[in-house]
Amino acid sequence: MHAAPILFFENGRIWTGESSSPWADSLVVTQGRLLAVGQRGELGWLRAHADRVVDLDGRLVLPGFNDAHLHAYEGGKSLLEIDLRTVQSLDELKQRVREYAASLPEGEWVTGGNWDHQNWGGHPLPDRRVLDEAAGPRPVLLFRVDWHVAAANSAALQAAHIGRNTPDPPGGEIERDDHGEPTGILKDAAAELVLSKVPEPSDARLQEILTAAMSEAVRYGVTSYQDNVTSRQFRTYQRLAENRELKVRVSCWFPLSELDCLVDVGLRRWLGDPWLQIGTVKIFADGSLGAGTAYFFQDYADRPGYRGLLMMPGNQLHQVIAKVHNAGLQAAVHAIGDAANALVLDIFEELGATRAHRHRIEHAQTVRDVDVARFAEFGVVASVQPVHAVDDLRWAHQKSGNASSSRTASLLSLEAAPRWRSAQIGPLHL
Repeated sequence: MHAAPILFFENGRIWTGESSSPWADSLVVTQGRLLAVGQRGELGWLRAHADRVVDLDGRLVLPGFNDAHLHAYEGGKSLLEIDLRTVQSLDELKQRVREYAASLPEGEWVTGGNWDHQNWGGHPLPDRRVLDEAAGPRPVLLFRVDWHVAAANSAALQAAHIGRNTPDPPGGEIERDDHGEPTGILKDAAAELVLSKVPEPSDARLQEILTAAMSEAVRYGVTSYQDNVTSRQFRTYQRLAENRELKVRVSCWFPLSELDCLVDVGLRRWLGDPWLQIGTVKIFADGSLGAGTAYFFQDYADRPGYRGLLMMPGNQLHQVIAKVHNAGLQAAVHAIGDAANALVLDIFEELGATRAHRHRIEHAQTVRDVDVARFAEFGVVASVQPVHAVDDLRWAHQKSGNASSSRTASLLSLEAAPRWRSAQIGPLHL
């Protein structure tokens, strides 16, 4: 057998992460793994046996970043469709949509978005009338930057058969005007009514979308990520892995709709290899702060008598998480409001969760002081996305009112550094 090739990198500024010796100038790699790191004089014996020596010419070397919560399909798709992230007014949004719609083949929907109404003072939202003026009869579905609110035009509402008599779906809200007619603003699960009508991409297009997301990740130094996938997206990752075309290492999370299948075949967490793994199930406890659907103990400051939405009743949420837990799978539970976080922690406590289970609360954005220690007590991962600190921090206290007395893990922790910015791939904080 031939020995594995050895790569020797030298003359670099290499961060080790070790407090006693944080910097080195050389490192050695074999079979994709770090073999040694240190000063060139210390590693001379390895250099003598290296198959290749690479001069870094003083460049900085860091470990690859892991993105702990990603929606690569939506992110990759957003790189290939309309992006309204920088729009500063409703008129600018309308013009951008009009120009983009005119560039599309007949019959194709206008999708994408990432609009943020806070960029123009928080009102008005781009309702169906605005989008009708911009795109006419072409269906339009544009998500807010947090992907918990969507704006649809009349054609898209008609495609989903949404009218004045359509009831709000569980965990969602169809906004209506004073006459009871849908405005086109759809919150959380209500957006799924229209999203389900958007034509599916071809296999080739799906591979193009995921490849675009991986390329963007690598551009920012992200070499592994944890992705919310559908079964079809997972099959695409499998094909890419078989062809050695994965650009990053991917841990796939399946939606709740796939839970029964995962349990039936006996899958457990972290099944796979270093390049592609499965075994995590994504669950939603509540909505988002930006959409006004995060679930709090106290009323919203701008909506007295309203505390947000649970995506399912508490007893049902308990049953779902228990099924994941008892099957040996990892639960990744989205929770933004303090009441939602407390409820999920209560469930983990009742199930006897420990560090070995590695259950997660995604975002953990607003948490009461009394609940903070419970994360460590039950071994629950607080999967915090710092992007909230540069987005929601601008207006979170005004919107959440008394709820802001809770500790906002992803907001207040970075409040002292408001100039900090994050690189992101599309909508990261769903």
